[in-house]
Amino acid sequence: MSLFTTRRAHIRAAVEILVEPAAIVELRGLGTLRGVMSGYFDDADKLVDAAARLSGAGIGVYATINPVTPDLLARAANHVNPYARHTTTERDILRLRRLLVDLDPVRRSGISSTDDEHHAALVRAVKIVQWLRARGWPEPMTPGTAVISCMASTCATMTRAGVCWACACSR
Repeated sequence: MSLFTTRRAHIRAAVEILVEPAAIVELRGLGTLRGVMSGYFDDADKLVDAAARLSGAGIGVYATINPVTPDLLARAANHVNPYARHTTTERDILRLRRLLVDLDPVRRSGISSTDDEHHAALVRAVKIVQWLRARGWPEPMTPGTAVISCMASTCATMTRAGVCWACACSR
């Protein structure tokens, strides 16, 4: 199995967890030789292919975790464009379907967290999930479990939100 095939399989698994069927999401590549690459996808297969191609081409590849307005497909439907000048803003989010909590220690840019800081972030992520559950938030991404992602220098947790963005902004 090639590295590309393996990378594509991991991306496919993430898309199946994070992207709701028929949702439109932005895929964005930062720091590429062709500037910011951006496109909007309602086709999961094309999203996975584009993300796999962008992976490793810059400093990061990101996708919106909440659905965006269908109008944005007119910018780049199911493909990415180089040198993107217009990308998703908070006004373009239709509904908060996911709440991402990113936990980073306070430190200078480019310096990874220590083992103790990393452990503290993981402990805090678990506490956040417990706090949300105690207040009636919907179950996290997989029923009965929380999505807690830990990388070299950070931890994050994500849960379902189901909140209308316009309603959340007006409070």
